[in-house]
Amino acid sequence: MKNFALTAEQVQKFGEDGYLLIENFLPDSQCERLKEKIRDVVDQHLDLETHPRTLFTTYQANKAEPDAHMMTDYFLNSGDGINFFFEEGAFCKDSGELACSKYEAINKIGHALHTDVPEFKEVAQGEAVKNVCRSLGIKKPVLPQSMYIFKSPKLGGTVTPHKDNSFLHTGGTRLLGLWIPLDDA
Repeated sequence: MKNFALTAEQVQKFGEDGYLLIENFLPDSQCERLKEKIRDVVDQHLDLETHPRTLFTTYQANKAEPDAHMMTDYFLNSGDGINFFFEEGAFCKDSGELACSKYEAINKIGHALHTDVPEFKEVAQGEAVKNVCRSLGIKKPVLPQSMYIFKSPKLGGTVTPHKDNSFLHTGGTRLLGLWIPLDDA
């Protein structure tokens, strides 16, 4: 993995735009290893017999109320483990069975891949991530959560405009979200 200390121009661009695209942050071979590992995680940890079948959505019919999944114990206690959240339409209404493969049905896995899965820990706690954070003025980066978002071509609800920092309460501490795609968009 490369060092990725940002240039002055990149830091300025981030300051102006609020985001920064870093091409080829991970080598293709590492992206493939992470995708293979996440399939292993699904196979080893997802038990559909006991899973509460929690859906993940960002759409709220009533904007005054939080999304239903955010009020479940499963979601609220997902910060320190490997937890699976499904796409809308993942389960057949009649039978309750999966409507497609489990890999296509999952919206995301959260929120502790960075502590529980060595291949993800290597990336999330690696020098490249730390150097990007330091380049942006974060002296002691702390990683509160990690997710693997599947982006199934067959399922998926609308993702409404939102700010990720509205989901994490940091007590005024600066929050920076890093999105590392493993596939080209």
